[in-house]
Amino acid sequence: MPIREAGSMLPQAFLTPLILRVRYRKWVFVAGAFIQAIAVAAMVSTAALAEGLTAGVLIVAALAVFALGRCLCSISSKDVQGRTVPKGQRGRSTA
Repeated sequence: MPIREAGSMLPQAFLTPLILRVRYRKWVFVAGAFIQAIAVAAMVSTAALAEGLTAGVLIVAALAVFALGRCLCSISSKDVQGRTVPKGQRGRSTA
């Protein structure tokens, strides 16, 4: 859990200015979701096929990639939500 959360929160400070330059941020969200899917597939295949230290290292590396995809989705969804959802309803729109 700490790797996933830190891995998704720390890069936001560096990636936010780059993502804000993208005109259609829905594609940033799509890219983030695709990265997450690939990372989860890598974790599943590693758990099924690898053993020991190799499996552990590969799963942690895939988890770091997953966190990066989560970061992209987080930045883009917060930006879109900030532009489209009225201020009083933002916290209630996602559970």
